[in-house]
Amino acid sequence: MKKIDLNTLTLSAFISMTMIAHPVMAQVDLGDTSGDGDTSWSGYLVDGLTGILDGLVTIGAVVLGIGLCAWGIVGAINGKLDPMQALTRVVGGVVAVAAPFIGPALLNFINS
Repeated sequence: MKKIDLNTLTLSAFISMTMIAHPVMAQVDLGDTSGDGDTSWSGYLVDGLTGILDGLVTIGAVVLGIGLCAWGIVGAINGKLDPMQALTRVVGGVVAVAAPFIGPALLNFINS
C-alpha cells in the first residue's frame, strides 16, 4: 500500500478548496482595482454547503440510529454487549453528525 505524503495531502486539499470556491468568487462583484466591491463571497458558499449538509446529516443520523439499534439487538440476542464498543460507536456517530458543520462554521468565522 502506498503511503500518502502530508505535503501531497495538503496540496490536494488546497486545490480542491480552490476549485470549489472559484465559481462562487466569480459570481461576486469584488470591485475594480480599488477592491471596494462585495467581499462577502463566502456567504454564498456557506449557504450552499448548509443546504446540502442539512439533508446529508439527516440521512446520516437516521442510518447511524438504525445501525446502533441493530447492533444493540444483535448484542442482546448474543449476550455480548461491550460497553467500550458501545461508547466508541456513539462517539463516532456524534462526530459523523457534527463534523459536516465545521466547514461552514469556519467560513462564517473567516467572513466575520
